[in-house]
Amino acid sequence: MREIKFRAWNKDKKEMYQDRWSYLEFDRKFRWFLTEGDGGGPLLCNFMNGILMQFTGLKDKNGKEIYEGDIVKFITNYDEKERIGKIIFELDSFDIEENDEIHSLLLKYLSNIEVIGNIFENPELIK
Repeated sequence: MREIKFRAWNKDKKEMYQDRWSYLEFDRKFRWFLTEGDGGGPLLCNFMNGILMQFTGLKDKNGKEIYEGDIVKFITNYDEKERIGKIIFELDSFDIEENDEIHSLLLKYLSNIEVIGNIFENPELIK
């Protein structure tokens, strides 16, 4: 069974928050509260200033967790070409989007996946 975890990008502060939740609350306006490193109490974020990304349940070749929004370098097993794409969640599955092509994140189709950044902190990695 896959571990359910999230991280979030704070658009106002331009910071990624991961594993720093006191709790997540979902209602008409998603929000989360942070307890570490804010310098003075919980920080409330919502859809106006935060973007939530889910853990895929997979780790890259270096043991780093792979999240939605990550930019990854990978090799397809069917043509053995090295490629770069971003992790997306679409139609109830995680995939890699590379230009206009979608690759299944199933390990039988990919090998040597490596997280090299994410779409918020390293957008230049995606051409």
